[in-house]
Amino acid sequence: MYAKVSDSSVPKSNSDCFIIPAFRDRMGFILNGKVPSNLPVDSVHIEECIFQCNKICQTIRCEQLMIEEQDPLESEKFYVSSSWVLFIVGLVIYIVGMQYSDLKTTLTSVGIIFIISPIIISVVIVFIGVARKANIIDKEKKKVERLTDFLVTQNNAYRRKGLQWSLGHQCMWLQLERI
Repeated sequence: MYAKVSDSSVPKSNSDCFIIPAFRDRMGFILNGKVPSNLPVDSVHIEECIFQCNKICQTIRCEQLMIEEQDPLESEKFYVSSSWVLFIVGLVIYIVGMQYSDLKTTLTSVGIIFIISPIIISVVIVFIGVARKANIIDKEKKKVERLTDFLVTQNNAYRRKGLQWSLGHQCMWLQLERI
């Protein structure tokens, strides 16, 4: 899980650009080795920035896991239980209605209504579930947005020192380059 992304897809660091590769799942960055001493910024500040980027990635991962672990029918359990009760009551009324010829039409009609009600409730619950499915986050998009926002704020301070943070292709690396 914490292995690096393939080295062939990540450029190498040089004197003008310091590259920090991402983990294989691209949900964080790994600082292997020391920060180059030729940069006009203390290594502690660079390590802190990488730590904050990793924290952003882990927050997004936790948000996604919380959404995935939620029970999709948690709030609808009452309605699902009620629909079973309605179905059983409707079935009993329908069967009783078939036994009495003088109330046959009324009881069987009421029984059918009670039997059909759970079907309608189930269809409504399915539509609610489909509407809630949109809440699943696109972790790649959200990661790029949050990391970009964070790096923009970091760049305000780093540009004064002639440096700039940016994300690599598909978040496969983080780079600190001279401008």
